[in-house]
Amino acid sequence: MTKWCLTGGQTPDVTPAIGLVDGILAGAPGADKAWEADSVLENLEESQAKAVISWKSNRQQQREFDRHPYKNRSGVERFFCRVKQFRRLAARYEKPASRYSAFIALTASFIRLT
Repeated sequence: MTKWCLTGGQTPDVTPAIGLVDGILAGAPGADKAWEADSVLENLEESQAKAVISWKSNRQQQREFDRHPYKNRSGVERFFCRVKQFRRLAARYEKPASRYSAFIALTASFIRLT
């Protein structure tokens, strides 16, 4: 299952994180270092999910995480690199968020990750 939301370019990645994580039934959702905030980690802990999020280098207290599932994030990273090859999405010709999200979903149906 994949969830996404569009935000402004000036919005930090962690801002919509709580809304995206709520209701996830996954045992170990993965995210990048931008989501490594105490509020997100506490929310995941309350839902009894194990966070697969690397720690930031400036964090005072390092925590453990499973590196093997964390490496699976590369599929998501490769997806976004492939999406950027579609000029219409990279230049964001579709201004309304609903239409842009529809084009991302359409593009995702054509992209095959190997």
